[in-house]
Amino acid sequence: MSETLTGRVGRLISASITALFDEKDDSSPDAVMAKAIAEVDAVIDEVRLELGRVVASRHLANKRLMNEQRKHEALAVEIDLLIGQGRDDLAEAAIARQIDIETQIPLLNVAITNASNQLEDLEAYVAALQAKKREMSVELQTFQFVQKQEVQIQGSGAVLADNANVATGLDRATSDVDTARESATDMASSGDLDRDNQALTIKLAELEELMRKKKIKARLSSIKGKS
Repeated sequence: MSETLTGRVGRLISASITALFDEKDDSSPDAVMAKAIAEVDAVIDEVRLELGRVVASRHLANKRLMNEQRKHEALAVEIDLLIGQGRDDLAEAAIARQIDIETQIPLLNVAITNASNQLEDLEAYVAALQAKKREMSVELQTFQFVQKQEVQIQGSGAVLADNANVATGLDRATSDVDTARESATDMASSGDLDRDNQALTIKLAELEELMRKKKIKARLSSIKGKS
């Protein structure tokens, strides 16, 4: 994964959505938020493409490793036969080939290990970006709700002057945030799957969501057990 893409992932994960506002930008705040969410989507797609490339690379390395191991085993049988036939010259050639294979096998194992480590990192990036997207979606929904409420208040001339009305407004805002969070989660679990028609990407996205749900249930059970 390139440093540029890694940097983009880090910036999006660590930044608050309010930090994405540019005082010189004439766009409306909700448009800026929507643009930020779109950028997260774009980076998720890039990470998934890289993930697919690494999966393919690991598959090829595994396939090459198995082929070389089979060749090594076949050569061992051939060497025994050649020695039995008194063809030491041919046996030596087969042994030389075995030695060449033995020098390649450790490198193939390293390549497989490195690819597996990269996959773990990339899967973690996707999970973190999806969580960030859900967070941003909730903030956008909340902002739009507040803006709508302000317009309604200004239109009716109503003013929230006492603590009871303020509390009621906060309760409604909280309820709307919860609804927005549920909606954002549903969109993240279903909308993202339609972005890439490649079978590998779809399977990876499904696996990511299943693992996230499993992790949530495990965390819940752990918390219940402690309490």
